[in-house]
Amino acid sequence: MDQENESTLGEYLKKSREEANFSIEKLSLKTRINANILKSLEAEDFKNLPSPAYLKGFVLSYVKMFSLNDTEAIKKLEQSYLARTNQKFPSLNHAPTASKKSSQKTKNTDTDELFNKSETILDTTKQFMPFIIGIIVIVASFAGYKIVSTMINQEAQTRKSIEATQDHYDGPEDDQAVVMEGPEAPQQNVEEDSPTIDEKIIETPPPTVPSVVKEASQPTPKKDEVVKKKTSKSEQGKKRDFPSIDFKPLSKNLYSLMPNAPENKDDSLMPRSYKAKLNPELQNVYINALGGETWVSYKVDEEPIQNEFIREGKALFLQGKEIRMFFGNVNVTKFFLNNTFIDAPSKTGVKSIVFPESLAPKFQRPLFPRSASGELFTAEEYIQKMNEEEQKIGSP
Repeated sequence: MDQENESTLGEYLKKSREEANFSIEKLSLKTRINANILKSLEAEDFKNLPSPAYLKGFVLSYVKMFSLNDTEAIKKLEQSYLARTNQKFPSLNHAPTASKKSSQKTKNTDTDELFNKSETILDTTKQFMPFIIGIIVIVASFAGYKIVSTMINQEAQTRKSIEATQDHYDGPEDDQAVVMEGPEAPQQNVEEDSPTIDEKIIETPPPTVPSVVKEASQPTPKKDEVVKKKTSKSEQGKKRDFPSIDFKPLSKNLYSLMPNAPENKDDSLMPRSYKAKLNPELQNVYINALGGETWVSYKVDEEPIQNEFIREGKALFLQGKEIRMFFGNVNVTKFFLNNTFIDAPSKTGVKSIVFPESLAPKFQRPLFPRSASGELFTAEEYIQKMNEEEQKIGSP
């Protein structure tokens, strides 16, 4: 117990998560808190964390997942905040301070001097002033709550929409994937009225039901036999954690290097501090979400698959020998590979990219399919699991 009391906020949170066998990714999906925020929280990196009001909410959401003591967690937050920033964690109640009271008193005195002929009206106004201030505080608090709730709901809806795209989208992911596929692809023009994402979500046809005429021409089975067959099909459908997916080869032409583009000289798109981190032996990828928000799933070398929600104006920097990425809204980003601007357009915004591009032929899309239980896999892992499940279901 003493060791627990002496632990810092980050140690306290990380220990609770690891004891519950939760990864950062899993906790991010459960709490809807960005994985980078969770990492910064455990590292007590308050410089890269939002304002104290949001920070306190994140800590409470974190401890709620593991049924921890709220009071103990907030106490550790205040202690760690003071130790890391040399500043006391701000009080979140909005009681007027002595300076505000003094200022208010001065204003009231000035008002008395200006309206000395209306003392009765002024006294009446003073009587109702606390009531008016109370109403203003309540309205402001409610408005703030609605704004925060709207932001959280919009983020959740955006994630669900793009995750649905990731799970089910099976159309052409981008212009180049259709036009520049190479000799293996059939020669065809890009149709302007290609199916939308919503239309392509339903890609598994309903099970075929034998016609009434065909059943009537056969001997009528016993009632218990019919029930047994129908139940068997239903049970098989429910047991499938890896539904069949029609995997397709990844395009060989995923992007174009633009060494002469003006973006290469614009330090606001890729700061010099990141350009200085260039490692010639690795793939150095910098993504700036300049035009809006985007959701990306990625895998660097043998590291686990990660999900990131990149807000407008934020960036993501990755280094590795092999990087796979799936975007839900790639058109809002500015992309740099090894400090060189690249063009990776897409009609739909959906995009699969592999670095280096020479490895693209060995991968299939979707790059990161999701199982029925919600877990992400690489395409090769999913295919293996799908085949194993097929053999298991087909075995007597």
